[in-house]
Amino acid sequence: MGDTLRTAPSHDVPPPGHPDRATTIAHSGTTILSPLVPADQDGLVDIALAALAPARKAAPTVLDIGCGKGDLLVRFARRGVRGLGLDRNPWFIEDAKRLAAAAGVADRATLRTAEAAEEQLATGMDIAVCIGATGALGGPVLAPAALAKLLGPGGIGLIGEGFWRQPPPVDGAETFGIGPDEMTGLDATVERVAAGGLEPIAVVQASQAGWDAYEGGYAEALDRWLDDHPNDPERHRLRTRALMMRTSWADWRREAMGFCVVVARRPEAEWDLRRSVWDHRAPRCAARCCEDRSVDEHSAAELLPTLYRRVLDAATRLEWAGDRPAALRIRRHAIAVYSLGWDIKGAKALEGLEVQALALLAGRPPARSRMFLRLPN
Repeated sequence: MGDTLRTAPSHDVPPPGHPDRATTIAHSGTTILSPLVPADQDGLVDIALAALAPARKAAPTVLDIGCGKGDLLVRFARRGVRGLGLDRNPWFIEDAKRLAAAAGVADRATLRTAEAAEEQLATGMDIAVCIGATGALGGPVLAPAALAKLLGPGGIGLIGEGFWRQPPPVDGAETFGIGPDEMTGLDATVERVAAGGLEPIAVVQASQAGWDAYEGGYAEALDRWLDDHPNDPERHRLRTRALMMRTSWADWRREAMGFCVVVARRPEAEWDLRRSVWDHRAPRCAARCCEDRSVDEHSAAELLPTLYRRVLDAATRLEWAGDRPAALRIRRHAIAVYSLGWDIKGAKALEGLEVQALALLAGRPPARSRMFLRLPN
């Protein structure tokens, strides 16, 4: 289909000083809050419904965390799927309700203002979606496992994340507000999903045309608002934001940034959900804790997400440095360890992989380490 869903644009925005004010204004002219286009959205619905386990196809349900204006949820509803969409932004939710009503699916699309972390979310879902909102599930590293926990066996997860197509400028990501653990390369982004206990089956990437339209629309919506409201008390901040979006896109983000949605299946065979880490507690220690023999199995399990993230980050830097084969080998070993070894041995193996990656980055041959769990290439 690929058609654009339409409803009357909302002129209701948060009051000055509200943290969601700028993003609400910037997205006032669209129902899709990402660089994806209508054809991408319909394609995601097609893939998800086709990939569902046969036993789940009769009356599927969908949960969309961070649903924005409900565009994807409404597309599922038009295919007969009943769903719940959650977003912390009440202005987006009001637009989503209008969109569902205009599409004639308000009876199949429930939309609610809520923080996912504060909700008692149902498990056993047929389809679970988190696109551009993985912070609601603990961040990009922990979100796949959290989403897997919501799915029933044979269910389908859709996880949307930005990724680096090429290394950003040294200070670019930090200046733009992207933390060092938020984005990585495309391969590592897909591997994060696999490490969370889901089986990737498809990746839908935003096109360059979709990116250009999204970025242009974002800045233009801010400019249009300021033209219509010349006395807005935040006009300087909003104008500065529009300029920053335009200049950073032209200077470096257009070449460096990508966006993808990984479609993945929760295996139908029962698997150990103890690997799902859906708590937001910080690990007790940062580095080299596993050398301390006082660390017990539970403490080691708490450390693994941080150790795994460090290995993936080191592998990404190694790939950017030109050693792609070594980066892929280290990632593959890290995934195997992270999936199977939630104990002291697994933590030591991940530390050994990080040591190897850092040695290669420094131009030294990696030393043999007893901490490294040797796996087949």
